[in-house]
Amino acid sequence: RGWNLVTPDSINYDQGEQIGWPHMVGQVAAAYDALPQTQRNDTVIFTRNYVEAGAVDWYGKEFGLPGAYSAHNAYWMWGPPPGSPSSVLVVGYGAGQWSQWCSSLVVVGKLSNIQDVQDDEYGAPITLCSGFNGTWPAVWPALKHFD
Repeated sequence: RGWNLVTPDSINYDQGEQIGWPHMVGQVAAAYDALPQTQRNDTVIFTRNYVEAGAVDWYGKEFGLPGAYSAHNAYWMWGPPPGSPSSVLVVGYGAGQWSQWCSSLVVVGKLSNIQDVQDDEYGAPITLCSGFNGTWPAVWPALKHFD
């Protein structure tokens, strides 16, 4: 009695954040797959936090996704993506946070999970940044956050 009132994140926050990862990565994959093949070949997946990046890295292979990049915590220390992509699929950031580096920003999806658990990722946008006009060496330090 009452267990239906207990959410996984109230017992273990990190465990609660992992609910629905395959579904979430499937949503990222749907946005990625909707891009024309030539654009997909030159698109980086960039996430707001290590949880989202970890989910993409863990489940993304089964969806045919490239590895994710993030400037959150230890992911930042692994360095920026190589080269200069034509577009970036930005997961979890509000559009305003990337407007200075993109010619065009279009929200192409929102994260959810089939369990309807309101974790940190629930409702976060998936945004396509087209015309990435920054360079990773210049942008990388501005994106770093350890929280």
